[in-house]
Amino acid sequence: MEGPNAPWRFIMWYRNETAILALWHRPHPDGICSHYQILYQEVETFNEDSRTKVVTNKIVVNELFPGRNYSLSVSAISNSIESEPTITSIATKPASPSIEVLQPIPAGFIASWKSDVTSRQEKIYSCLY
Repeated sequence: MEGPNAPWRFIMWYRNETAILALWHRPHPDGICSHYQILYQEVETFNEDSRTKVVTNKIVVNELFPGRNYSLSVSAISNSIESEPTITSIATKPASPSIEVLQPIPAGFIASWKSDVTSRQEKIYSCLY
């Protein structure tokens, strides 16, 4: 018995620094797909920490760490047969740094901030005034 085709056009939107909304198109040609399996895991870790969820048409992935890279895959499932996964990688948005000191001085100001300690992205900041 042949399995379903893979979902296509996997699209993600950031909801905030720790959550994304994932959508996809049904397998083409439109076949007999009853549900989808989502697998997501952090790319840089080697502790085999991953999460699998079964959904019907979309998913909000919560509890992601800001500033980390994740791999997400979605597979169509029909009669307990799984399609090849459609895979994408995303980088969650880093959390905004929190301002600790903002002090005016003659002809300017002094600013210092605290960065997100859980982020694994480079610590590059820009200051607009």
